[in-house]
Amino acid sequence: AVKLPAEVSVMELGFDEALFEKLKRHRTAMAKAEGVPVHRIFSNQTLEFMTRLKPLTLEAGKKIRGVGDVKAVEYLPEFIRVIQKHVNA
Repeated sequence: AVKLPAEVSVMELGFDEALFEKLKRHRTAMAKAEGVPVHRIFSNQTLEFMTRLKPLTLEAGKKIRGVGDVKAVEYLPEFIRVIQKHVNA
């Protein structure tokens, strides 16, 4: 996980448009499969934070705003897999 100095804002980290689109597509597929609105999975802002921070563990992902204990267990592992595949591509 990326540990940031307090003075570094998440907005200063690079935004990866390709990863953001992959995360959005994955969220849409999950929402469709569960019959729920996409924001029920994760908000766009949460996906943006994932795109900037690229968490590779549950612990790192749970530090992102919008990822609580329930969503961390229910959804986060699949999003981490998408991030890992993207980072290692």
